[in-house]
Amino acid sequence: MSANPRVVAADTVFRWDGALQRLARGTVLDVAPGSALLAAIGPGNLVPLAATAAPEPAPATPASAEETAAPEPEQRPRRKGNGAETAPDTAAPADAGGGEQM
Repeated sequence: MSANPRVVAADTVFRWDGALQRLARGTVLDVAPGSALLAAIGPGNLVPLAATAAPEPAPATPASAEETAAPEPEQRPRRKGNGAETAPDTAAPADAGGGEQM
């Protein structure tokens, strides 16, 4: 990038080194402030590049590893046993042991 970038605001014809020179609108030049070239082109024909450039978008902040990681699959509660659920036996209570009935 140049130290003093300027954009030609309108098509301009000026004399430089004894010859006519033509600058097309939109041409970017590096012209130092107060220089003979600036006087020849005309300060009103050159606009500082910073004044014509659109502001750049703010750089994106890097996402944390947690934000960029793939989402984990939803965890389901696991069943105990072989997966075949059996209904509790309601016909007779389980024998608690302790001998025979009288």
